[in-house]
Amino acid sequence: MKISNAITKLHSFLKKKEANHQRFTSAQLINATGWKNVTFKTYLAKGQLSDFISEVGIDLYEASNCTSINEVEFAKLLSQSKHRRGLGHNFKSKFAKALLHKAKDNILLALELYNRPSCRVTDSVTVL
Repeated sequence: MKISNAITKLHSFLKKKEANHQRFTSAQLINATGWKNVTFKTYLAKGQLSDFISEVGIDLYEASNCTSINEVEFAKLLSQSKHRRGLGHNFKSKFAKALLHKAKDNILLALELYNRPSCRVTDSVTVL
């Protein structure tokens, strides 16, 4: 997979900001990647960056989930050709995204428990 220079720079920038717990502006990100302002806005509006960037203020962002993946995985997740959106791509805060992921985990746990063949519910239920 061919990874563009801008994606490499973006991954490096976000990784460094996440590791140092630093916030950044869109201008800093655009300057680091060489993107145009419209490119950043497009990625943000389509939800491509939602797994990695959370808005914490007016034009102030935090990076997350960048240090745990390599550059190739990062580029695949950002691919616009796959039309992939992160879960809760339109949520602004990290807290809202965390609540959504927790809800998803709880739904899956409930389904697993309900569909578990080893649980015998009929023996303990008394029919009136």
